[in-house]
Amino acid sequence: MPICNWSQQWITELGVIARFRIPPFAHYWKDVTDDQWKSLHKLVLEKFDMDIHLPHVETTVNNYIRDRFRDHSCALHKYYMSIPNNVNKRQHTFDGVSQESWERWCDLWETDKFKDVSTHNQYSRSCLVVNRCAGSKSFLRIRADMPVDPETQQEVGMIALYRKTHFSEKKGWWKQKERMVELQNQPTLEGSNSLTEEEIFDEVLGLRARAEEAESQLEELRGWKEAAQETQETHQAQIQQQQRQLDYLMEKLGAPPSM
Repeated sequence: MPICNWSQQWITELGVIARFRIPPFAHYWKDVTDDQWKSLHKLVLEKFDMDIHLPHVETTVNNYIRDRFRDHSCALHKYYMSIPNNVNKRQHTFDGVSQESWERWCDLWETDKFKDVSTHNQYSRSCLVVNRCAGSKSFLRIRADMPVDPETQQEVGMIALYRKTHFSEKKGWWKQKERMVELQNQPTLEGSNSLTEEEIFDEVLGLRARAEEAESQLEELRGWKEAAQETQETHQAQIQQQQRQLDYLMEKLGAPPSM
């Protein structure tokens, strides 16, 4: 994740490559061939000086192009869905996309498989406890772009970062942010320490509670496993005991032992 004066140019250039240089009929990341990858890498090296043969550098470049390609495909689908259903959507191509390529995208979006996945993803997003309103920009880049606290001369804390990434001018404050500020401003009892921003963050978002619940469920599963193992061992011991008794009786009768 490049955090520097040129990081935005880096993301912009890779976004241009992802949008205009990836083969127009590649709908998924796996559709890009090795030869096409090499061509994309050459385009990156025309703009930036790096040793792309280093594994971690190549992985970073690939991941950025992949993410920008995903953003572009999402933008195409969002535009497609914005076209009224009573209109022939195939006649309204996205800016910069050829008619043939647009037709193929429409073919993909109109399949039952894609619709099922899209519906599932939409439901998953609706289950999110916290909504993020900072777009595709990473938390690291947002924090790096935020000014230093004038009083402490330190980087902004987690609560200020949360406000930046979860505050909407249209929707107002998220209730989690209000609760964070409330805890931060609470007077501390004599002899006790005030909560740190990290502790407030965990408390408000329920991270600690969810971790404790997960640990409790894990312990319960372990108990079930141990009980099942004990039951299995008991049954195995009973079977072995019965086998020994059977062998003893067979020996008394002069018959060969059972297998």
